[in-house]
Amino acid sequence: MRVAWKYSLLRNIPVLIIFGILNVQEWANQTFPGVEGLQTLTNISSILLLIAIMIWPIHYFSFKYWYQKHLSYDPDHHQITKIGAGLTAVGILVSFYLFFGIVPQTYWPGTIAIVITFFVKDAFTTTS
Repeated sequence: MRVAWKYSLLRNIPVLIIFGILNVQEWANQTFPGVEGLQTLTNISSILLLIAIMIWPIHYFSFKYWYQKHLSYDPDHHQITKIGAGLTAVGILVSFYLFFGIVPQTYWPGTIAIVITFFVKDAFTTTS
């Protein structure tokens, strides 16, 4: 079985960008907890949502033509395997548990679990 790590990285560029923005938000919340001039930096949830809404179409349209030239990376030519589907289901359940089942100080365990789940889902695919 071949693990498609390159395909998974290309497919999850928006997830990596959003995860990076979450890192900046968490860093700002821990570093500047009460500084008045940085309220916009520490409260970027709405900006994060806007960026997330903008990133996926930009990623889709910018890679649409690239996928036509490199058919081995085209999502239409990939199908998830049984291992990938099972690991995705387990990853989603673990993510939900980490988000809602325990009361963490931060949302990091669930966020890391969902990012890993996205990578695993796309890594365990076969080319059709």
